[in-house]
Amino acid sequence: ERHGEHAGVQEAACRALASIAFCFSFQVEVVNAGAIHVAVGAMERHGEHAGVQEAACEGIVSWTFYFCEHQLKAGEAGGIEASVKVMERHGEHAGVQEAACRALASMCFYVLANRVKAGEAGAVEAAVGAMERHGEHAGVQEAACWALASMTAGSFVNRNRLRACGGLVVIDRAIQYHNLIWYQRFLDECMFEVSIDKQDM
Repeated sequence: ERHGEHAGVQEAACRALASIAFCFSFQVEVVNAGAIHVAVGAMERHGEHAGVQEAACEGIVSWTFYFCEHQLKAGEAGGIEASVKVMERHGEHAGVQEAACRALASMCFYVLANRVKAGEAGAVEAAVGAMERHGEHAGVQEAACWALASMTAGSFVNRNRLRACGGLVVIDRAIQYHNLIWYQRFLDECMFEVSIDKQDM
């Protein structure tokens, strides 16, 4: 908070807090101290600094992965929208794309309200775009598949967005090229919905 305008300090702080929070017992303490709001604020203030963006996204993953309440807090703090803006601003930076996808996946893992926000913010299209731009990068492909599975779970609206932007083809390519076989069931479910919709037409 004290050095909010210093990008190097913000990046280092996010990485330190992310590392601490990997220890389960410290995660609640870190979030209660305001880490999520600090990270989102850093993302907004240092939009052009890839290091800050990547570190803040990595922090959000660490602080939200295990707790529904923390995911809800991140959504309320603007973490969804900030992550999408990061992806739009740093489209060619594979590390930022991967970290932002993981942040979206974590924030949407349990919380339906965050999935709604993600869809409205363009997160589905952003994740598919990351996969298209970084087709050779296994980390981006896996993180984006996780994000898409998380954001579309129980949301027909987001699954329709995924289909409309060509995401099913991109996911299929990632599964085949990077051997992401654990996402095959997700793709099969989406393809089944497509076949049902065609029958209803």
